[in-house]
Amino acid sequence: MPKFWESRENLFGAVLWLTLGAVVFELAATFSYRILDLLLILLAILFLVSAIDYLRPSRPGAVAELFGRLGGRWIAVALLAAYLLYDLSSLLWSPAPAYGMSKYKVVVLMIFLSACILLYVDSVPKLRALLLSLGVASGVTAAFSIVNYLLAGPFPVRYTLRLTLRSDYNVFATTLLLGLLCAIYLFTTAKFTVMRCILFALDLGVTLTVLYLSASRRIFLMLPPILLFWLCVLLFRQKSWRELATAIGVILAAGLLFWGGVWAMQNQMRIRYEEYGSFGFGQGSTGGNGSTEGSAVDRYETVTEGGLLQKRGLIWGIAWEDYQQFSLTEKLFGRGFGYDIVLYDEVENDELAQEYAHLNGQKGLLSAHSFLLADLLNGGIVKAVLGLALMLTLAWDCIVLCRRSFPAGALMGNALAVVALGSLVSNRFGLLYDKFFWLFALFLLLALGLPIRQEPHQRRVFS
Repeated sequence: MPKFWESRENLFGAVLWLTLGAVVFELAATFSYRILDLLLILLAILFLVSAIDYLRPSRPGAVAELFGRLGGRWIAVALLAAYLLYDLSSLLWSPAPAYGMSKYKVVVLMIFLSACILLYVDSVPKLRALLLSLGVASGVTAAFSIVNYLLAGPFPVRYTLRLTLRSDYNVFATTLLLGLLCAIYLFTTAKFTVMRCILFALDLGVTLTVLYLSASRRIFLMLPPILLFWLCVLLFRQKSWRELATAIGVILAAGLLFWGGVWAMQNQMRIRYEEYGSFGFGQGSTGGNGSTEGSAVDRYETVTEGGLLQKRGLIWGIAWEDYQQFSLTEKLFGRGFGYDIVLYDEVENDELAQEYAHLNGQKGLLSAHSFLLADLLNGGIVKAVLGLALMLTLAWDCIVLCRRSFPAGALMGNALAVVALGSLVSNRFGLLYDKFFWLFALFLLLALGLPIRQEPHQRRVFS
């Protein structure tokens, strides 16, 4: 391979690595001071140059080789394409096409990033490198959120008794959890070194501290089974007593860091609460407003009291009742893109108005908060069936990958399950709006398509 191409390929990979990290940070914090924008411009230039070189006429089989990296999983690819095209076509009979603009900014971005990843990843180490980008970005974001809280900036402190970089703490916590899953997988499938063990213990302890203090109840419920599963995978994979003792030591160190971090931060939060009151302080915050914010512990107690899905139940009930009144044609094809948002602008429901009185009657802020209900309302049974078929196909592909590499299949399955569950109970625009859905669906297909003729050490690392 010419040195010029080799250096350009390395540069393309490095910029892609940084871009994915910036995507994770901006998703957790809502903005990145234009860092992501600058990286995307540079990545677009490198992608264009690399694609032109890769698809040059002297390589007639380049396109087939490129798409061959998807492992021949054409059913998943076809369903995704059909789901996307049907979603686009529903704009033709949409009652509010403008609601699709913010969604398709994300869709276009993720199609571009998917093309970059497909062009770059042709081996196991490159796929692991991109997973590392998500893991590192998650850990750095978690550590930054603690520093940001303690220093009251540079990002606004949204809450006094919760730890998050954005007002939607569920999105913040989900982002960190998915990045943490990548870090856990990489540590589980890599050879133990002193530095690797120290960094992973720090990452695990700090990220779990932030996840707990974010007060995200859905993540609070997901974490125990996920952590228990990966703990078993980690321990059962060790082939000697020394490796087993090392793994246990790392877990204990992370646990001590988690316990100490939660204790220290909760004490600091109580002090800040007494000084500033509820709902944040410092730059860009309104300070205490006299209302009750509720700590992470208070939020988690509502799970046992049955208050977890109280508001969601109200929203879903309105959506389902409205769908039942559709004509047969509407039940099949829906009422067009954005109807799941328009519905809540027009519905008259006293309980809904009371629950969301803080919105002051603003339009376009409520939606069905479930990709399945949104698909039924917007695209009817046709779109809902396409969405469910896509998710079931990806689930089957995870099982297929587990037969080749159990940890890799488990990572993809865990990540896509978190995405699917989140989209079932939230997510304004459904699956296509979820950046992690695009990333992990593509990573899954690439993992299945990686050539078996890798060097032995590469196969062992991936497994």
